[in-house]
Amino acid sequence: MIDTGEIIKACRKYRKMSQAELVRASGLAKQTVSHVESTKSCTVATFVQLLNGMGFDIEVIPIEGWE
Repeated sequence: MIDTGEIIKACRKYRKMSQAELVRASGLAKQTVSHVESTKSCTVATFVQLLNGMGFDIEVIPIEGWE
């Protein structure tokens, strides 16, 4: 399983952003950002929104039958 929280935290630190800056940039709640980084999981939509908020381009291509 991919540790999405660690990826988000590493990307945020790479961009030299605080959690508060990521909250503003992503449009997500402070609790959501904190939860993702501490529990190490989130939905694909939240993961993409956080990465986009940090200026990373990511595209998720749905695979038929993959849920």
